[in-house]
Amino acid sequence: MLKLEGILAETTKLLGISSRLEDEKIIGYWQSILKKEQLNNSQALRFKRGILYVGTTSPSWAHHLTINKKSFLEALNKLTDKKIKDIRFSSSESIAKKSGSFE
Repeated sequence: MLKLEGILAETTKLLGISSRLEDEKIIGYWQSILKKEQLNNSQALRFKRGILYVGTTSPSWAHHLTINKKSFLEALNKLTDKKIKDIRFSSSESIAKKSGSFE
C-alpha cells in the first residue's frame, strides 16, 4: 500500500513543482529561527538561486539582522536539503507594515 506522503512527493515531482514547494518551506523556516522582536521586524519574501530575500521594517533592522546573518544561515541550512548561500536584507522591499511590525 502506498503512503499519502509518497504519493504527494511523486506527484509534485511529476508536476515539476517539488523544487518550488521546497523554496516555500525555506521561506517558512525563517519564522521558526527568529526571536519575537526579529520576527516582528522582518519577513522572508522569496528564495531564488540559493538566496533568501528578507524585507525589514527599517534600515536599522536590515543592519541588525545582517550582523547575525552567519548564525541564521547555519540554522536554516540545518532545516533543509537545499543549500542557502546567502540572505539579503532590505528595507526597500515592498512589504506590509503596521505600527512598525509585520502583520
